[in-house]
Amino acid sequence: MTTENPEVVEGIVVENTMNIRKTAAHAVKKGTHAAKKAATKVAISPIKLANRAVYGVCYGLAYGAVYSALVVSKVFPDNGVVSKGLHEGSESAIKDFEAKQAIVDSTVVNA
Repeated sequence: MTTENPEVVEGIVVENTMNIRKTAAHAVKKGTHAAKKAATKVAISPIKLANRAVYGVCYGLAYGAVYSALVVSKVFPDNGVVSKGLHEGSESAIKDFEAKQAIVDSTVVNA
């Protein structure tokens, strides 16, 4: 290596001390950026964990309710009173929910 001002740092020949300083400053900046990025991921992790837990509970409740109703409806004859009651009850629940949701939505819009 032919340089005008060679120096030896820890057994390595480098061109000059300015390169060492630039390299060190770059390494510090890169390390700081990596630390900030890692800290952001760690800070988000508890929120993601809570979201996954809430999702899992809601999914389990919905799946259990619907699957149970389907199993019960298949156990009894299709034209029986149990199947008819489950079918009409679910339709009434949907209509009532939509009517109450419309009232809530209109209240929110008017507020």
